[in-house]
Amino acid sequence: MTRTITLAGLLGLTLAVGAVPVPATADGAAFFRDIRPNHWIWNGSDPLTTNAVLERVRAAGAGDTYPDLAATGGATVWTEEFTQVGERFATLAAEQEALGLDGAAAELYMRASAAYSLAKYPLIEPSKAEQTAFERSLDTLHRAYALMGYRVERVTVPFAEGEAD
Repeated sequence: MTRTITLAGLLGLTLAVGAVPVPATADGAAFFRDIRPNHWIWNGSDPLTTNAVLERVRAAGAGDTYPDLAATGGATVWTEEFTQVGERFATLAAEQEALGLDGAAAELYMRASAAYSLAKYPLIEPSKAEQTAFERSLDTLHRAYALMGYRVERVTVPFAEGEAD
């Protein structure tokens, strides 16, 4: 009985610690707003890739508070970096698809979609680059689903003064 209670307590503590926001790099919370890297991982982002990109964003001098909002070359450093990751995965996926390796291609398209989803973040007042990343995230996600044999239907509903998917 004591062992069960101890294991339950450890599990509860582990879950509680995992739910606490953790800065994405060792530089601490001063580098970037309070983010939840675990959430990104659950949605398909690789933590090593994410941390490497965050380090490149920091090294680019894009700002200590909101590096994703600091423009360079018409896009943000954040958007540019994660878009490049998405492009690499999408290229690899297309190569695997051309070889008839649908399972590998689907997995790579899913990873591309996760990277593009991060590239569009935070999508507050989306730039052209963020909007393109959002479109690419949906495109690669739909490609992955098609290769896995899922039927995807796009549905829109009225929202505000337009439509929402």
